[in-house]
Amino acid sequence: MTEFKVGDKVRHTWLEAVEVTYGPYTDMRGQTRYMVRVASGGEQPTTPEMMVATPAFSVGDKARRNGHTVEILAGPVEGAVTGAEIYLFKYLDGPDVGKGGGRNASEFEALPTTTYTSPAGITYDLAGEYTDRLGYTWSFTGRHSPDGTPCVTAYGNANNTDTIDGIEDSFGPLCKVTAKPADGFEYEGVVYEYDAEYTDCDGDNWTFYRSTRTGGAPLSTYSSYRSRETLQYVVDNYGPLTK
Repeated sequence: MTEFKVGDKVRHTWLEAVEVTYGPYTDMRGQTRYMVRVASGGEQPTTPEMMVATPAFSVGDKARRNGHTVEILAGPVEGAVTGAEIYLFKYLDGPDVGKGGGRNASEFEALPTTTYTSPAGITYDLAGEYTDRLGYTWSFTGRHSPDGTPCVTAYGNANNTDTIDGIEDSFGPLCKVTAKPADGFEYEGVVYEYDAEYTDCDGDNWTFYRSTRTGGAPLSTYSSYRSRETLQYVVDNYGPLTK
């Protein structure tokens, strides 16, 4: 669990939190809590699981805001109205490229990394897929929990809140899914994939299916230029074939 101290700048899951003002303390239920100052004014109690430290940026740094890359032009400075730290920025991509303004520091995130190392010391490729010991395959959603841990899903739900640490603890070890070899037939050093469309030297199209005979050569489909021709015959008489 991440610990914070008074004065830390933080982002919050749903509050416009800007700074820790008190804590940690234990409430009547034995839960650890903090008081945070919010951008709209006043203070609110919250738990550490709902917060993540706001990264500090310098002039010239690249950051993320609303899913787009920005460049920090100035700041941070204390806002005159709310007292929140403010950065001046401009967009480097997206529909507002070249435009910018001044926004609260809590609205900026560090640029995403391509890997993540869990507390167990295992490094994960954030673009990869991993299979757990039950056979489920997990991929990264691009989202993070309040403490910054990458979220994963096994069902295509981009809003899933399971984290890679939690899946590792409950269903590990996790094995990275490697690229599967093409399902096809090798002839003269070239692998031709079943059901893939190929074009011959005359511009005609061919696709091939797996022969039902054991060890039999692939045959051209009925949608091909000529049906039920062997792959070898087509390559020898109409090749080269390009996918």
